[in-house]
Amino acid sequence: MAQIKSIEFNSDLDGYVIAFTDGKVAHTQFKREENKLDGGYGEVYLSRYAEYDTVSDEQGELVDEFVDEFNKLTNSFEYTKEEIEKNKEKLINEWLL
Repeated sequence: MAQIKSIEFNSDLDGYVIAFTDGKVAHTQFKREENKLDGGYGEVYLSRYAEYDTVSDEQGELVDEFVDEFNKLTNSFEYTKEEIEKNKEKLINEWLL
């Protein structure tokens, strides 16, 4: 079973680097919705940046699940900015070992 060892923000990548216990690494990157016809135009969201990934299919599914949960949290109208920041830390800690 795949387990995440660390999730660290990388400013050069503008996203998170997700390291697994077996040494494999996945990358995510923040992007801005640029389609003006999209209801989320202008929103910033996290996406998988798989160009340099070294992960298995199972690990890739975990990364995709993390990205989905992260985006649901950060693009929600239910929370203030402060609550989002606090909940981001909580979410990341929940995904670690």
